[in-house]
Amino acid sequence: MTPGFANKCKDVLLRKQRWDFDYARFDKLPMYEMSPLQTAELEVLALLIFEIYSIAYDWEPETIMLNSQLKLIVRKAAAIRIQDRVRIVIINVVEALDDLFQESL
Repeated sequence: MTPGFANKCKDVLLRKQRWDFDYARFDKLPMYEMSPLQTAELEVLALLIFEIYSIAYDWEPETIMLNSQLKLIVRKAAAIRIQDRVRIVIINVVEALDDLFQESL
Protein backbone atom coordinates (compact mmCIF):
# COMPACT_ATOMS: atom_id res chain seq x y z
CA MET A 1 0.00 0.00 0.00
CA THR A 2 1.19 3.53 -0.62
CA PRO A 3 1.10 6.20 2.08
CA GLY A 4 -1.26 8.24 -0.10
CA PHE A 5 -3.72 5.36 -0.34
CA ALA A 6 -3.60 4.85 3.44
CA ASN A 7 -4.41 8.54 3.93
CA LYS A 8 -7.31 8.33 1.46
CA CYS A 9 -8.72 5.37 3.38
CA LYS A 10 -8.49 7.28 6.64
CA ASP A 11 -10.17 10.30 5.05
CA VAL A 12 -13.07 8.20 3.78
CA LEU A 13 -13.57 6.63 7.18
CA LEU A 14 -13.50 10.06 8.84
CA ARG A 15 -16.03 11.46 6.35
CA LYS A 16 -18.29 8.50 7.11
CA GLN A 17 -17.81 9.28 10.80
CA ARG A 18 -16.38 5.86 11.61
CA TRP A 19 -14.90 6.86 14.94
CA ASP A 20 -14.78 3.27 16.19
CA PHE A 21 -12.19 2.16 13.60
CA ASP A 22 -8.59 1.70 14.74
CA TYR A 23 -6.82 4.06 12.33
CA ALA A 24 -3.42 2.89 13.60
CA ARG A 25 -4.02 -0.36 11.68
CA PHE A 26 -3.18 1.54 8.48
CA ASP A 27 0.15 2.64 9.93
CA LYS A 28 1.09 -0.98 10.65
CA LEU A 29 0.68 -2.10 7.03
CA PRO A 30 3.74 -2.32 4.76
CA MET A 31 4.11 0.88 2.77
CA TYR A 32 5.69 1.20 -0.65
CA GLU A 33 6.47 4.21 -2.79
CA MET A 34 7.67 4.02 -6.34
CA SER A 35 10.02 6.58 -7.71
CA PRO A 36 8.55 8.37 -10.72
CA LEU A 37 9.37 6.85 -14.09
CA GLN A 38 11.73 8.88 -16.24
CA THR A 39 10.89 9.79 -19.84
CA ALA A 40 13.09 7.00 -21.23
CA GLU A 41 11.25 4.45 -19.07
CA LEU A 42 7.91 5.86 -20.19
CA GLU A 43 9.04 5.45 -23.81
CA VAL A 44 9.81 1.77 -23.15
CA LEU A 45 6.35 1.40 -21.61
CA ALA A 46 4.78 3.06 -24.67
CA LEU A 47 6.63 0.68 -27.00
CA LEU A 48 5.32 -2.28 -25.01
CA ILE A 49 1.78 -0.91 -25.27
CA PHE A 50 2.37 -0.42 -29.00
CA GLU A 51 3.44 -4.07 -29.41
CA ILE A 52 0.58 -5.46 -27.34
CA TYR A 53 -1.94 -3.29 -29.19
CA SER A 54 -0.71 -4.61 -32.54
CA ILE A 55 -1.07 -8.21 -31.33
CA ALA A 56 -4.49 -7.64 -29.76
CA TYR A 57 -5.94 -6.06 -32.91
CA ASP A 58 -3.85 -8.03 -35.41
CA TRP A 59 -2.85 -4.69 -36.87
CA GLU A 60 0.53 -3.17 -37.66
CA PRO A 61 0.45 0.42 -36.44
CA GLU A 62 4.14 0.86 -37.27
CA THR A 63 3.11 1.28 -40.91
CA ILE A 64 1.19 4.40 -39.86
CA MET A 65 2.72 5.71 -36.62
CA LEU A 66 6.37 6.61 -36.65
CA ASN A 67 8.55 6.02 -33.62
CA SER A 68 9.08 9.78 -33.42
CA GLN A 69 5.31 10.30 -33.16
CA LEU A 70 5.11 7.81 -30.32
CA LYS A 71 7.98 9.55 -28.52
CA LEU A 72 6.26 12.92 -28.97
CA ILE A 73 3.08 11.58 -27.39
CA VAL A 74 5.09 10.25 -24.46
CA ARG A 75 7.11 13.45 -24.00
CA LYS A 76 3.98 15.63 -24.00
CA ALA A 77 2.31 13.45 -21.39
CA ALA A 78 5.54 13.08 -19.39
CA ALA A 79 5.90 16.85 -19.20
CA ILE A 80 2.85 16.94 -16.95
CA ARG A 81 4.16 16.99 -13.41
CA ILE A 82 1.47 15.04 -11.63
CA GLN A 83 1.59 11.86 -9.64
CA ASP A 84 -0.46 9.94 -12.21
CA ARG A 85 1.63 10.76 -15.26
CA VAL A 86 2.22 7.06 -15.98
CA ARG A 87 -1.54 6.68 -16.26
CA ILE A 88 -1.68 9.77 -18.50
CA VAL A 89 1.00 8.31 -20.79
CA ILE A 90 -0.86 5.00 -21.04
CA ILE A 91 -4.16 6.74 -21.81
CA ASN A 92 -2.61 9.04 -24.43
CA VAL A 93 -0.76 6.24 -26.21
CA VAL A 94 -3.82 3.99 -26.31
CA GLU A 95 -6.05 6.86 -27.50
CA ALA A 96 -3.60 7.69 -30.31
CA LEU A 97 -3.48 4.05 -31.36
CA ASP A 98 -7.30 3.82 -31.19
CA ASP A 99 -7.60 6.87 -33.43
CA LEU A 100 -5.17 5.46 -35.97
CA PHE A 101 -6.86 2.08 -35.88
CA GLN A 102 -10.30 3.61 -36.49
CA GLU A 103 -8.92 5.68 -39.39
CA SER A 104 -7.45 2.56 -40.98
CA LEU A 105 -10.79 0.74 -41.11
